Parts: sequence; structure tokens; C-alpha cells
Amino acid sequence: VLTGERLAAKAVEKCSLSRANGFNEIKILHAISHPSVGRFYEAFCNNQTIMILTEYYYGGGLNSYINRFSRLREDCARTALYKLLQALLVIQRYHVLHRDLKNDNIMLKNADDPTSVVIIDFGLSSHLYSKQITMRCGSPGFVAPEVLTDRPLTDMKSDVFSLGVIFFTMLTGKEPFSAKNNEMTLRRNAKCEVQFTEPVFDTLSEKCKSMLAWLLQRNPEKKTQ
Repeated sequence: VLTGERLAAKAVEKCSLSRANGFNEIKILHAISHPSVGRFYEAFCNNQTIMILTEYYYGGGLNSYINRFSRLREDCARTALYKLLQALLVIQRYHVLHRDLKNDNIMLKNADDPTSVVIIDFGLSSHLYSKQITMRCGSPGFVAPEVLTDRPLTDMKSDVFSLGVIFFTMLTGKEPFSAKNNEMTLRRNAKCEVQFTEPVFDTLSEKCKSMLAWLLQRNPEKKTQ
């Protein structure tokens, strides 16, 4: 049925690993329904490609908003964070780890509303169930320190850390572990070297700064779910 509705299309090559990730992403998107999680429409494939159709977000990406306005106001950043945490709680009910939360994977439904956030791209996601996840993946500057070790992942705390990095960029317009290259970024990332020295921190509420510090703790055991 032709509706004229615009959709986003993601093409996944059917090589062994990409094929498994593509079908896994379809299962996850099909199962999860939440206003701040990308809405799945349909998937189809041919001999070479898996095509995943999801809702198209006219607001563009979170980074586009930050590039336009430098950063978010504290009240907007806190509202956006709340929505993302609520979405993460729903994702957790399905025993899923996103494993690649970053600004590029946060879309906006409305370009002028930075709180209209939506999590997309579950291509690296994994089901937890009772197994332990040890494969390292994620994006430099956003990945949790425990992911960069041999420590097995059994809960959503690594995703919570990544949301902390996103929250930091919302508030400051900068990434906390950014360096000259990916190697240096990952080194700072692993050590969790966060500098709360940006002038904007003088304008933030104590509650906001406490939340940010809690999200970006290096030790995941200090985070309660």
C-alpha cells in the first residue's frame, strides 16, 4: 500500500557477520516499542542485501542541533536525558544492550526541539539473557571503560555510561574524552579522564553536575539500576 510516508532505509550486506547483525537488529526493533526508540516498519532482502525500513526523523541528528546552537540549555538536556534513560529501561526489559550509544545514533523528531530524542541503530546490539558479553565494540569517546577491558558485560551499565557522555556533550557542546586521534581518545576513555573545567559548569545546578558525575563514574559497580 502506497502511503507517501517518508521512511529511513538501512542497507546491510549479507556477509556472515553483517547478516547476523542485520537480522538481530530487525528482531530487536520489531520487539521494542517506545517513543524514544526508532520505530520499525519493514524489512526485506535479496541475495546480497538486507534492507531495514524505519521511521524518518525530520529533525536530523542531535549533533546537528549542537552544531547550530553550541549546546543545550540545562532544562532541555535534563529532559532529553530523562527520555533516553526511560527508553534504556524499556530496552533492558528485553535483555538488550545497545553497545553503540553516541550522538550520531540519537535523532530528533523536531529540529527545533532538542528534547524530541530517539535512539536508532541497533546494529551492534546484543541480547544479554544469561550469557556474558566480552566482545569489544562501540565508538571511541563514548564507550564505557569496562568495555575496553576483558571484563564481561552482564547488565546495562555500559550503556548508561555512554548516555553520560551524550549528556556531557549536550551540556557543553564538547566530548569529554576528545583527543587528537582515536588511540589517544580511547586512552583517555579507558582512564575516564573527565575534566569539569568548561565555563558552563559554573552555571549548572548542583543536581545536574551530580547526575553527570554519577553517569560518568569509571567503576560500574557504583551505579545502581
